[in-house]
Amino acid sequence: MGRLVSSSAVALGLVVSACLGRTDGSNLGHNLGLTPLPTLSDWSDAVSSANALTYDGDDLDASAIDPTLRATLGNGYVASPIGSTEMFVAGVFNGEQTSDTPSHRASIPSPLNARITSGDAVGAALDLKGAAFYRYTSDATMVYYVHRARSSCMVMEVEPVMNASGEADGATTVTLQSDMTVESDDLVNIQLNTTTAPNGMDILVLTATTATAESGADDVVDVAVVTSYLEPGAATKLTFDGAERKTFLTAVRTGADSESPLEDALADFLAAAEVDSNELRTAHEEAWRELTGEAGIEIAGRHDVAVAVNSSYYYLLSSVREDVPHGLSPGGLASNGYNGHSFWDTETWMYPPLLGLFPDIGRSLLTYRVQRIPEAKLKALSYDPPYAGAMFPWESAASGLETCPTWADTGQLEQHISGDIVSAAELYYRSTGDTSFLIGDGLALASSVAEFLVSRVRMDDEGVAHIDHVIPPDEYATGDDSVYTNYVSKTALLFATLAAETAEPG
Repeated sequence: MGRLVSSSAVALGLVVSACLGRTDGSNLGHNLGLTPLPTLSDWSDAVSSANALTYDGDDLDASAIDPTLRATLGNGYVASPIGSTEMFVAGVFNGEQTSDTPSHRASIPSPLNARITSGDAVGAALDLKGAAFYRYTSDATMVYYVHRARSSCMVMEVEPVMNASGEADGATTVTLQSDMTVESDDLVNIQLNTTTAPNGMDILVLTATTATAESGADDVVDVAVVTSYLEPGAATKLTFDGAERKTFLTAVRTGADSESPLEDALADFLAAAEVDSNELRTAHEEAWRELTGEAGIEIAGRHDVAVAVNSSYYYLLSSVREDVPHGLSPGGLASNGYNGHSFWDTETWMYPPLLGLFPDIGRSLLTYRVQRIPEAKLKALSYDPPYAGAMFPWESAASGLETCPTWADTGQLEQHISGDIVSAAELYYRSTGDTSFLIGDGLALASSVAEFLVSRVRMDDEGVAHIDHVIPPDEYATGDDSVYTNYVSKTALLFATLAAETAEPG
């Protein structure tokens, strides 16, 4: 397990402070012209239209509307369940490529794990349209969000309970408990530094490295988190002077997307700190509105179905973005379910509804596969005798190598995944008419998979092709000529032909 090993000086010329008993590191300049945060009762219309979920008291593991719906936040780059000690960053995994417990999303300590402990817990609400979580006590309101426009930034805001006139109504001192834990089984060389930023704000800086790379060809990943000062595991007294709001910022960057994660995280933090809190949250909400627009599925007469659909879109959109092509796992970015791996679920179940309303995000998911064609070719070569072309892994994480646990036969035998990926590419082309994709990335995907399929089939004496010894979608069965596997293989070959003929007509 990685634990805090040092509080030595941070690079970048920051002033180091060992004072762990200070007040707080909120940005006190974010307090002018505030519009009070919505109250719990303000969510009644959104709940009725299935655009918000509510939670009873301080129980965040199950929504009062549907016990299967957890409170999570994310923007496709970073995500975290509310009340969790961990957050996850797209493309950041830890663990060996093949083992009994293979590569999985790296658990990173989450500064969002904080809560109001003064007063009585009243309830909470998850805004599915504005992508923010509101927590209510008798003393204060707290809002959390992961900024859609500033992808590395996470925000918490606290304000005392206000009356109708917008004045503080009740306690002027609120207790904020940080439950952040500075440890992770997935990180090593963890260092936590208490420092003063160039703008004078007190901050915590956490740096670490993932413990194990997926393969010898990969590097471990550096992680940097810069966050407003709250002592981990301790309570902080927040004193309010009337209608005041305190804002706590976090910026996280990693070596998966930055050559200098610490410098970039600090720069992102300082840039966000220059923005008024109202403007910061408005920019986040506008980015979500720009993403979703009028897109959605309206369902009348079945509130339970509407909740299921709207929350599903929320969880999906919280896990992907068009400029971060890192796949999509069954549990989403806020979960380590299925180790955070991309399966056929991505292209077969989650991709189609995203593509229909958000084609740019659909394209991003295909880019994830295109970028990993070389690794798919290595998997094909690993068989005896070796196959040609690109045989995509049943489970894929950061590198694109097979990351299925060694105890599961699916990693070797559930081979319809390659056809599933080409089917998704064809669906993108058919729905968008994007010819440049067809003769570019579409052709690259389809032709490399077609080469694999041609080498994989067995031809009988009558010239009929067979695919022997595979696991179909029914993972408790193994046999020859799976109907589903054969079907998606045929459609993949036909699409490869279309792409090739379009690229070189005649």
